Amino acid sequence: MHKEFDRIHNFLRRYAHFHGLGWWVIDYANDPQHFYCNEEMRRMFHLPGNVEKYSIAQQCPIAGDFNLYIEEADREKASQIFRDYQDLLENRSDEYENDFPYRDVQSGEERYFKSQAKVIERDPSGSVRLIHGVIQEITYEKKLENALIQERERFRELSEIDPLTGLMNRRHFQSCFVETIGSSHRHKHPVGIVMIDIDEFKSYNDAEGHPAGDQVLQAVARILLEHTRRDGDLCARYGGEEFVMLQCCRDRESFMNSMESLLRRVREAKIPHPASKVSKWVTISIGGYYHDPGKPAAKTDQELIRLADENLYRAKKSGRDRAIIRE
Repeated sequence: MHKEFDRIHNFLRRYAHFHGLGWWVIDYANDPQHFYCNEEMRRMFHLPGNVEKYSIAQQCPIAGDFNLYIEEADREKASQIFRDYQDLLENRSDEYENDFPYRDVQSGEERYFKSQAKVIERDPSGSVRLIHGVIQEITYEKKLENALIQERERFRELSEIDPLTGLMNRRHFQSCFVETIGSSHRHKHPVGIVMIDIDEFKSYNDAEGHPAGDQVLQAVARILLEHTRRDGDLCARYGGEEFVMLQCCRDRESFMNSMESLLRRVREAKIPHPASKVSKWVTISIGGYYHDPGKPAAKTDQELIRLADENLYRAKKSGRDRAIIRE
């Protein structure tokens, strides 16, 4: 060790004692393969206490097989540490600060640490001579942050998702619908607006009870969701037994074919409906409006919903279990 390193190392050993704060130092000019650290860092990473220095390749917490001990989602962030360290060595920076995940091999727990490092001496050519760093565990803070993120996501879902069916709720659909219609107008892409009603649903509830009715709503919702898998498609529970969909389509014929296919899928599910006057199975009625924004009389989003709803009314008045599509 050269004199400056010896002086700094001895100073840190004598005075740098802070609970929860680990430090390390590397005499990069004379011994770049090893690091020295304090007792707090030894405790954090279960390093043996009977040695003076540690192998960077084998015992540094973020070297060797480090990536084997962290979650896949954290690996990009973890690899940033290596890039930051390399920037120090190649004179692209003098210090860095980051945080990183670490899989504790003894407990199996994923822990988190905040790390700061600084070049404290370079030679006249700019090459690194001494590097000093501090490290602090932030597992509690990170878990609290993650819990808050999850809680925010839960509240977001409560505000956007219908809890019974898992579809969008009406309010969230309205905001997405306005954006999609705006895009349709800008790019001149036709869309189909669809209002859907489960036939004789009140009779079903009266005969089978509301818990069974909820199961029907969930089953139909799954079919609708499966039918709206393409980019730009939207599907929501509009209220009660009524649903709303928006489908991107090539032309009016493809839109009509899609709606006929949806009718068949609900019939083929063969959900018993003992109180229906339409069929012995659960069926739906569909009111659709084909909107071509390239035509002069482009409609507002509210007009489109109203026109689709009027066609739903016609489908129900015409005997149910059918789709009426107009433009």
